[in-house]
Amino acid sequence: MCGFVGFSIAEQSVTTREQLERMLSTIRYRGPDGEGYFVDDGIALGHVRLAIVDLAGGKQPFVEGGDYADQNHVNQNYVDYNSSNRGIHHVNQGTNSDALVFNGEIYGYRTLAESLHRQGVALRDHSDTAVLCALLQRDGIEQTLNKIDGMFAFAYRPSHGAAGGELAENQPVYLARDRFGEKPLYYSVKKGQLIFASEVKAILQHTDCADSRMDRLAISEFLTTEYLLGESTGFEGIKKLLPGHYLKFQAGQVTVKRYFNPSSVSCSSGELELISPSMSQQQRLLLLEEQFNQSIEKQLVADVPVGLFLSGGLDSSLIAAFAKQQHQSVTAYSIKMPEGSFDEAPYASQVASHLKLDHCVIEANESDVLSSFYQIGKQLDQPFADSSMIPSYLVSQKTRNSVKVALGGDGADELFAGYINFKLNKFANIIRYIPASLGTALRQSLRLLPANSGYMSTAFLLQQLSYGFGKNSHFQSLHFMSALSVREQASLWKKGVLSVKPVQQLHNTISSLVAQKGDTHLTERLQHLFYATYLPDDILFKVDRASMYNSLEVRAPFLCKNFAQLALSLSAEDKLQGFTTKYLLKKMAEKHLPENIIYRKKHGFALPISQLLRNMLKGPVHEVISDRQNPLYEWLHYHQVMQLWKWHQSGKRDYGKKLWALYSLLRWSKQYGRL
Repeated sequence: MCGFVGFSIAEQSVTTREQLERMLSTIRYRGPDGEGYFVDDGIALGHVRLAIVDLAGGKQPFVEGGDYADQNHVNQNYVDYNSSNRGIHHVNQGTNSDALVFNGEIYGYRTLAESLHRQGVALRDHSDTAVLCALLQRDGIEQTLNKIDGMFAFAYRPSHGAAGGELAENQPVYLARDRFGEKPLYYSVKKGQLIFASEVKAILQHTDCADSRMDRLAISEFLTTEYLLGESTGFEGIKKLLPGHYLKFQAGQVTVKRYFNPSSVSCSSGELELISPSMSQQQRLLLLEEQFNQSIEKQLVADVPVGLFLSGGLDSSLIAAFAKQQHQSVTAYSIKMPEGSFDEAPYASQVASHLKLDHCVIEANESDVLSSFYQIGKQLDQPFADSSMIPSYLVSQKTRNSVKVALGGDGADELFAGYINFKLNKFANIIRYIPASLGTALRQSLRLLPANSGYMSTAFLLQQLSYGFGKNSHFQSLHFMSALSVREQASLWKKGVLSVKPVQQLHNTISSLVAQKGDTHLTERLQHLFYATYLPDDILFKVDRASMYNSLEVRAPFLCKNFAQLALSLSAEDKLQGFTTKYLLKKMAEKHLPENIIYRKKHGFALPISQLLRNMLKGPVHEVISDRQNPLYEWLHYHQVMQLWKWHQSGKRDYGKKLWALYSLLRWSKQYGRL
C-alpha cells in the first residue's frame, strides 16, 4: 500500500527531480516507511511506501534490466525512513530499464511466484511488486491484468527492448487500475506530456498543472451526487482512470482500454465455476462460502499485524466470522459514536461476544470528531460530502495504533443489492407517474413538522423519496440520494454559468451506463449503476482516503476477484427476494451469526451532521460558507446558500444534507479553486 507520482519527459533537466519531490511531498502519509525516485530517458517516477509484505524487499520504484541489473545499485535510489539514511534522497539515471511504481496488494502473489519459479523466472525478492513486474515483462499489460487479483494502481514503463527497440521518446507508458476502483489513479496530458499520481493534489504540484481550473459541470453533478462521478476530478484537464481500465501513453497520445466489465463476467475454462441457473440453492451457497473463505485467507496474508473493522452489520460481521475461523488471535475494531441513533457499537459487541473475538471499542468524543473534521479538510483535494468520512477516519486512526492492515466490508451492498434503493425499484413504474409537483408539495408539507435530526427519520426518507417523483426509473435512485433537487440547483446557479441545465449532463451519463446493460432485469441495471458510480466514487474513495491519511491499509474481501465474479453471476432473485435484500448472502450467514444481526434493519456508517452543524461544527462551517470572496460565489448565489443556513439554524428545517454538500464544495473551492 503506497502512493506514487510520475510524468513523461522529453529530456531530463535540473527541474525534473524538483518536480518529483514537490509532487511526492503532498502524499507522504500514503507511505511512511520509505521513499524512492527514478529518472530515465523518457520517464520520471517517485514512490512512497507503506511496507506490508517482504519488509526488506519490494522497494520502489522497482527497476529491472539496463543499468540496474545489480541489486545493490538498484536500491541506491531508495530511502528507508527507519534507517540511518533517513531524509537523504537519490535519483538514479540510466537507460533501457523496465520501471514500475505500484500502489496496493496482489492477492495470492505467493502462488504466482511459485509458478514463475517453476517456469524458470528468477525474482529479485519476495514481494508482490517483483511478481507484478515479472508478469508484465513476460505476459504484457492485458494478460497480466486478467490474471492478477488484488486492489492496485500502477504505472509501468517497459524497456526499449520490451517496446520493440523504439526510441526512448516513443516508449509506451502504461497506467492501470483495479477492477472495482479500490485504489486511485489520476492523470493529465499537458503539452504532449503525461502527468500522473495517486492523488490530484500531487498533479497540481506539477508546473504544467498548477493553474488547473474548476470544472463547472463536475460541480453541478456533485450537488446531486455528493461525489465526483466517472472521470471527473473537479478540475478541467485532470481525469481519473476508471476502474477496470488501463491507459497507454505513447508519442504524446493516450489510448484507454477496458479490461474488466462487471456486467459481462466470464472466466477462462477451469479457473472458476460460476453459478448457473440449474444449480440448487445449496450448491450456490457452498460455492459462495468456499470462495469467500479463500478471499479471507488471501487477504489475511501480510508480514505485519492484520485486524478487521466491525460495525455490527451483516457484512463486517461475516468477515469477522470467517477470519476468526482462520486466525484465532485476530482483533476487531469498532467505533462508538456520541449520538444514540447513529451508534452501532452494541451490535458490534454482540457479534464479538458470539464469535469470541478480541474486540476494541473506540469511543469517539466531540474532540475526536472536531479534530478529524479539520484533518480531513487539510488533506482532501476534491469535493466530497459523504459525512461517514469522519467516523471512517476515526476508526482508521485508532486502529492504526495497533495494526497496519484491516479488513472491511465494502462492496457487499453493491454485489448483493443491499441498499433500500433496490427495494424501491419494485415501485419504479408507480413513482415514475407521480407528478414532480406532488413531490414539491410533499416537501413543503414536511416543513410544517418539527425538525427531526435522527438517523434516517421518516421525514428525511420521505423528502429524499419525493426527489424521484416523475423521474424515469433509471434516474430515480440518483435523485433519492441527491443533496439538492433539480429546482433548488436551478435557483442556486447564476444565469449563464452552465452550458446545460443542471443535472442534464448527469442524466446523459446515467442513460449511457444503463444502455450498456441492454434489456435486463431492473435490479441488474441498478447494480450496474452502483458498480460504475457509487462504489468507486463514494465508498471506495472514502475508504482509501480515510485509511491512507492514517497510513493504514484497508482490504475488501467481498471484492476479491473470484468471489466478486461469483456474486456477479448470481441471478437478481438470489440477491433480492421479495423485500429481502442480500438474500443469498444472508442465507450463507445463518450458520455463522445470530439471526438478529443478519436480518436487522440496515444502518449506514453516518454522522448526525444536522445536529453538528447547529453546535460543534457551526463556527468552522459558517466561516467557510459565509466568505463572499470564495471563488465559487462567482458562479453560485451567495444569498441562496445563506438562506438555507438561516433556516437550518432556526431549528425549523433540516437542511443538514444540503449544507454539508455546499460546505464541502466551498471548502474545496477556497483551497484549490481557480475560475
